[in-house]
Amino acid sequence: MSTELRPWEDPEVRKHYDPKLIEFFETIQSKYQQYQLDHPDQYPDISHLTAVEQRRANASRYSLYWRDVYKTYLPIDEIKDNVQVIDSTIDSFDGYKIPVKIYKNKNSIVNNIKTAVHISYHGGGFAQGGLYKDAYQYYWLVHLAGVTVIDVGYRLIPENHYLVSYLDSFAVLNYVYKHGEKNFNIDSKKISIGGTSAGAKLTLALSHLARDNEIPLALAFANVPIAGKLSLDGEVDPNSSWYKFRNDPQLNWNSSVAFRSFKEDSNQKSYQINPSQIESFFGNSAVLENLQTYYEPQIGESPNWSNLPRTVIVVAESDPLNDSGKFYAKKLIDHGVEIKFKEIKGLGHQHADFSNLFDQSKEYLYFFAKTLKDIQDGNSF
Repeated sequence: MSTELRPWEDPEVRKHYDPKLIEFFETIQSKYQQYQLDHPDQYPDISHLTAVEQRRANASRYSLYWRDVYKTYLPIDEIKDNVQVIDSTIDSFDGYKIPVKIYKNKNSIVNNIKTAVHISYHGGGFAQGGLYKDAYQYYWLVHLAGVTVIDVGYRLIPENHYLVSYLDSFAVLNYVYKHGEKNFNIDSKKISIGGTSAGAKLTLALSHLARDNEIPLALAFANVPIAGKLSLDGEVDPNSSWYKFRNDPQLNWNSSVAFRSFKEDSNQKSYQINPSQIESFFGNSAVLENLQTYYEPQIGESPNWSNLPRTVIVVAESDPLNDSGKFYAKKLIDHGVEIKFKEIKGLGHQHADFSNLFDQSKEYLYFFAKTLKDIQDGNSF
């Protein structure tokens, strides 16, 4: 399905957009095209690349354009010296070295303070993004909350089977729980996990996997999660956020169709999924079965909602995934899981990238930091 109608041109939909965001959308594309013409060295020809490589290149270019020209991210210059960043790797189930970046508060290093740890999984539809994606945010979280943040460079589709990203992500959580106190000077009783979009879907799946494998989590923090049924074929409820915001520039049906095709391609890499190897690594035969049956295809239909960690669900008002996050939040509430729910008014899927432009985005960043600091300080949810 596709449409040429921009959602804010519909009066009934426009009211869900911050006027400043509409202005941003209306002007950025033409200016971006001119910027490319003025800076040809930064925009070499990518027509020879594969579809997924082109998507990654364009996403990276656009992200840099927002950051450098529009200065959308809250600056980190004044706090950067308070944070030490360490590059490392953690073994996955098949011996692959998963790249991670560890962000630590220098005061905790100097004074040998054991900190809470937040393990983060970036967004990008499982096909793009990486350790660069949310770096600015981690500096602020470490600075404001005093926690350690571990950013995970899980493997992407279509080069890898779609379950590999989940297995890599769980391997890092498993390692941090078992070896983090010794190797990262963190408190294994204060582990939180979180992510945005695809990273939020990983987070929700891992909250179930952690429960299954007796890994206690202090918190799961899911920002704009993919959690409900999202159809790209057949009839779609015209009152749903998935339909109303289907042509939103930040996330839309066209990009979703592309991600779906990448996932279908990744399914051909089934040789990477060795059940005995996965069982041996994690010590649990149900890890792969539960991923395949419930946690990856439809986390909202999981048969077991007991003993899940406290969870934060954040949705954005003009995001196609708004209903998806609300659906999962209701599931948690219905099953007695302790949650906090927050809706970012007037903004869309990438609201967290606008902390220097919109008060709502800056408030979200401080809300995120305070949530992690409460874990660090042992405060109540």
